[in-house]
Amino acid sequence: MGEEIKKLIRVGANARRTKGDLPFHVTSQQDYSSRPGVLEVPSFSESDALGDQSRSSGQQVLKSSSSIFPNAGFSRTSPGSDEQVENIHPEERLAALGPAWEQDFTMIFIDFVFPLLFPFYRPPAVATSRAWLLSFVKQNRATTHAVLSLSSFFFTFGLADVFPGKHDACRYTMWGQVVDQARMAFGMLKVDLASMTEGGRQPTLLERIRMMGTIVHLMIFDLFVGRTADWEAHLTPALLIFQDIASDVGLGLNKEVGISAILDAMNWPRPYFPGFQLQLWNPDQANFRFFSALLIVIDILASTSLRREPHLSHLHDRLLGTVPPEEINQPLDLFSFVGCQNWVLLAIGEISALDARKRAEVMNHDFDQKEFDLRASRIFKKLESGLVSISDGLQSIPICGSSLWYQPGNSHSEGIRSLVPTRIYAHAAHIYLQIVTQGPSLETSSISWHTNSIAQLLRELHDPSKIRVLAWPICIAGCFSWVEEEQKYFQNSLASVGDIQSRSAALEASNIMKKVWSCRDSVESYRWDAAACLGAMGYPALLF
Repeated sequence: MGEEIKKLIRVGANARRTKGDLPFHVTSQQDYSSRPGVLEVPSFSESDALGDQSRSSGQQVLKSSSSIFPNAGFSRTSPGSDEQVENIHPEERLAALGPAWEQDFTMIFIDFVFPLLFPFYRPPAVATSRAWLLSFVKQNRATTHAVLSLSSFFFTFGLADVFPGKHDACRYTMWGQVVDQARMAFGMLKVDLASMTEGGRQPTLLERIRMMGTIVHLMIFDLFVGRTADWEAHLTPALLIFQDIASDVGLGLNKEVGISAILDAMNWPRPYFPGFQLQLWNPDQANFRFFSALLIVIDILASTSLRREPHLSHLHDRLLGTVPPEEINQPLDLFSFVGCQNWVLLAIGEISALDARKRAEVMNHDFDQKEFDLRASRIFKKLESGLVSISDGLQSIPICGSSLWYQPGNSHSEGIRSLVPTRIYAHAAHIYLQIVTQGPSLETSSISWHTNSIAQLLRELHDPSKIRVLAWPICIAGCFSWVEEEQKYFQNSLASVGDIQSRSAALEASNIMKKVWSCRDSVESYRWDAAACLGAMGYPALLF
């Protein structure tokens, strides 16, 4: 049988060389390069000071990313089995699957994987929709390999679900694809990062934007498939690149400059439709908006486990706001990307900054209790007023022209965007704030009220992929819950995501809660704050 398989592989390789790859065309900036009036893409500033800074940042990016290759979090062993995959060269395996396999698995990613990973992201069809994904997948080989690996990962579990106990050979082959494509993805990322700063060259705006998107995508991929503790190796260079981009346009320095300045620099061509209110983002603009939103959220959640202020907090007022999502020159509306409104995530970032500042001041013996209480009170009022407004008022946000919105799966709430995730995050933020201000007193009635509220709200969600995205607030609630019934319900909610997401944040949040509960009899556990709980497994967890 082994000889027969090798023979088929050789036949497939010959057919591939004879037939060649099928064409796969996507729209890119180069398609418009010959058109008159196209705005030139700006590069780094010509000043010596900024040039030195950009080259230094580039070196920092490369240094920060050097540890992610090779990625030790991937094994060639098929999940749920001790059997090893046959050591076949990746190119031979690709040939065996056929010349069009990249297109097939790219569409699996776009049609099934991406909506599952980001269930709250439903851009309107009249404003670009998800068409930018085709351009993103093919923008560089690192992204392509990561997409193929992630699709193979889902396909592997899909075979197990649809044909339990059958097609083991196919599952082993597909798991080999997961491993091989992942290794190639991180290898190509290292090459691309090196080429960006080779010979002191200054990367263009589009190069940095695409590289930032690639790094964020690989970080999410690694968190979902590999579930390694090295997520900071991805986050640091992504943040550095974003800050370089922001510095170029004066974002954060000039109050009149917002994220629209970056988007305007990527207009190729500049779309103009009189009387049309929705912005038709080109693929690079949509790419930047999506991964910038994810980077902001990840930066905030990472700060809660790292005991630091979010790195992008000084840009939050320029990146986020309350402008309606239909406006063209809008700040980012995180609700459209992750299902949680801006004010809640901003409050979580402020609480993390408050905690970091308190720790630094206590160490320097200049802690001001009155100032601390004043800042905490402001955050508390924001959370209270926000919760009241959405609990007693609007329960969901209507989708204008719901037929023009992409509806992943058979949603029970078609035509509306639920505010339940925002309320869950808000209750978790209340718990987080009380832990920072008063300490982890589990008997406090207010904490119990918020944990119970989260448990009740979870009953309104029936989509497992949405529960997975809520791993952070569920984990915060579970770690500080004293009611056994609530603890079981939090565990069951996270378990409902199923085997296909078994390596996601849901599993890590579940393990963290179990670890915290098992240590409650120890004296040390009563001094555990949120960051200590998120680091219960021996490393800071990023529950995204």
